[in-house]
Amino acid sequence: MPGGGMGQGRGPSDIAILWKLMPDKTVKPVQVKVGITDHTVTEVVNVLHGDLKEGEEVVIGAASNRSRPSGPGMGGPRGR
Repeated sequence: MPGGGMGQGRGPSDIAILWKLMPDKTVKPVQVKVGITDHTVTEVVNVLHGDLKEGEEVVIGAASNRSRPSGPGMGGPRGR
């Protein structure tokens, strides 16, 4: 198919911001172009802004010290 192929015509969704974990436990944004993914592992094709080397840690989630709501309808256990 002309013009077809992996990664072509993907649009703006192929640009992402990663948060690099620094030695002092702060985070720094790094803009990257991403390639193929299986939604578990994603290829970083190119670093657009910032610095990122293979093996450096990135933040993939956030934690909170707040307690989570519990009870029926709130993801907690239900009484029977």
